[in-house]
Amino acid sequence: MKTTFLILLFILILFFGTADAANPVRLKSFSASGGILLPQDNWDNGFSIELQSDFGEIIKYVFLFPHIGYWQAGMNKEGMDLSYTDIFLGTKFIGYFNSKPRGFYAGLGVQYHIIGMDEISGGFDTIDDTITKQNFTRVGYSVIAGYLFKLKKVSFSIEPGYTIIPGADNMITINLGIGYLLP
Repeated sequence: MKTTFLILLFILILFFGTADAANPVRLKSFSASGGILLPQDNWDNGFSIELQSDFGEIIKYVFLFPHIGYWQAGMNKEGMDLSYTDIFLGTKFIGYFNSKPRGFYAGLGVQYHIIGMDEISGGFDTIDDTITKQNFTRVGYSVIAGYLFKLKKVSFSIEPGYTIIPGADNMITINLGIGYLLP
């Protein structure tokens, strides 16, 4: 895990180092979004919330968006309510289909996930099954697309995405967001 973190840090430093000097990488906006979480396994649909910031163009037409978020889903199995929670932080690299950061976009993301998942455990020496909490971490990868509508001081977005989490459940999210543009 430490090696993966160091590789991600190196990639971020590399992108910061290639930024155009005339367009410095700095905080340009921040936004909040929320939506639906569609797990690709046995979990029921849940919800997703996310905070992100726009640090501007790091290479031509590619923008850097660090973000932090939370997912929650649940299911009822054998009469017991189980929950799935995921706190993640990472970054998205978004490219717009025109020269301005507005309109349709697509991108890739990488995140560090802290996952808490309930499981039913039972054994030969117990009469009743019990719920145990399993906590683990994973690095996930996202493919995202969306549309950004900008006004003078605020922006609105819709962003569907697919996240692959090796060794865990893959997720589809559909988020609606509102952002505040800094001067």
